[in-house]
Amino acid sequence: MSWYEPLLSDSSASGILVGVAMSGAVGMLLGSIKIRGISLGVAGALFAGIAWQQVVWAQHAPSAVEGQVHNTTIEFLREFGLILFVYAIGLTVGPGFFSRLKAQGLRWNALAAGVVFCGCGVTVLLHAWLALPGGLAVGLLAGAVTNTPSLAAAGQALGTGIAAQEAIDLAAAGYAIAYPLGIVGIISTLLLLKHFAQPSTKSVPPKDTNELGRLTLEIVNPGAVNLTLKGLREEAGGRVIISRLARAGELIVPRDEVILALGDVVLGVGEAADLQKLQHLCGARSNHDLLAAAGDLHIRHVMVSNHQVTLRTLGELDQLQTHGVTVTRLSRAGIELLATPNVILHRGDRLRVVGSTEATERFAKLVGDSMGDLDKPELLPLLIGIALGVIIGSIPVMIPGIPAPLKLGLAGGPLLVALMVASQGRLGPVDIFLPTAAVNMMRELGILLFLSCVGLLSGEAFMRTLTSPDGPMLVGVGMLITVVPLVIIGSIALLWMRRPYGEVAGLLAGSMTDPPALAFAQATSHGDGPARIYSTVYPLTMLIRIAMSQALMLLWF
Repeated sequence: MSWYEPLLSDSSASGILVGVAMSGAVGMLLGSIKIRGISLGVAGALFAGIAWQQVVWAQHAPSAVEGQVHNTTIEFLREFGLILFVYAIGLTVGPGFFSRLKAQGLRWNALAAGVVFCGCGVTVLLHAWLALPGGLAVGLLAGAVTNTPSLAAAGQALGTGIAAQEAIDLAAAGYAIAYPLGIVGIISTLLLLKHFAQPSTKSVPPKDTNELGRLTLEIVNPGAVNLTLKGLREEAGGRVIISRLARAGELIVPRDEVILALGDVVLGVGEAADLQKLQHLCGARSNHDLLAAAGDLHIRHVMVSNHQVTLRTLGELDQLQTHGVTVTRLSRAGIELLATPNVILHRGDRLRVVGSTEATERFAKLVGDSMGDLDKPELLPLLIGIALGVIIGSIPVMIPGIPAPLKLGLAGGPLLVALMVASQGRLGPVDIFLPTAAVNMMRELGILLFLSCVGLLSGEAFMRTLTSPDGPMLVGVGMLITVVPLVIIGSIALLWMRRPYGEVAGLLAGSMTDPPALAFAQATSHGDGPARIYSTVYPLTMLIRIAMSQALMLLWF
């Protein structure tokens, strides 16, 4: 036997590693190919894995013992990749998730859940009408909505056994069949809705946006005279920041204790509804450009890297002799938050600070502002968090009418834990932090490992299903599962609720947990509405899809 033959077989650890790595590499190249602006993205690894299994590994049939080792090794790599992926997703969207959920999130998540349940309903009807095998139907659902963790959760619900493995293989085959047109179906639906949105929403501005904005106001209302800046903020509801203050044409530091006088000009930062309250209190808008006004005040961005100030509130920092600056905004994992006194600082937060050169320099030293410190990831809470997520995902939950208990599984458990620790900024007493580049690396590596292994394990079942007489019919079933829920819920949000197209596009992309759809939504709308709504509905949608795929698989199996 030649020295290289073990590298081309699936009967050795080196051969399996080569197969997984080559499937991921070829999949990345395949996923980067765009046809009319549409690409497979990371799903290219799935088809590369199928091709590697059919072209390379099929030439070597392993023995029974080798086959068991082969399956165990690839299944471990598949589940490990899944854990890395969902944990990274939770760390990314966790900051600010619960605060967004309290604001508008309940309504948007209800609509996203409507997409999920509508898709499940279409799948159930087609399963009964066409007598589809249960595993195949669940796989078509997962692929049609481009949701990889739900495919994994469905397989974990069945456990082990020959019959269970057959259902899992069919699910993977259905996923691969439906996934490509799933992406096309989502983007086509967004284009269709945009066509109908233009005349119906052109004159309807968004009324309750969470986007932070600025408003320059002049104190002409006698009721605001003699109020302190802190009192003015409290009268406006406490959700605005005064970032600049001009008196008689001169900029002064906007400290809490400053008493307002008639004719003062202030620059407020906050959400649209809160800025309207502030305008009502002050009295009138002003044309003064305080950002361009001359003076000692300037804007500086600083990074929170000092362990001693993390997990403290901005109000507590104010008590640590940091007077002289105003923190107006806070950016965390790409999400912009209002820097109110009760906001808790996390490592890696990026603060927008206004003040004199000396004051901002003192503040920067207090919070750290050291990129070198942020290059050191905290691996201890990461490993503990992953272990805790696996444990929580393994807890069985009995639901009446379902013959076996549901579990969050390796997809839902780590996701839930990551959401919680990312929103709190810690795991127990331990401060958590991972550089953005490390989180992105973990996410991309995880999904490539998972999809490559799925392709390698299901290549034979995929080819058998695709080349069967029912192959074209299954492709059509996948398209129906994709398009019908999007059209129904999208029309309700757009035409009945009169929401802007950008927000609806973000809703639909998030309900499908589909990053390519988000990128398309961003490109076809103005502002960050799509990304904001996407990150609001993504976590809960992911958990619901995981639970529903398990429920359907258990009911049908």
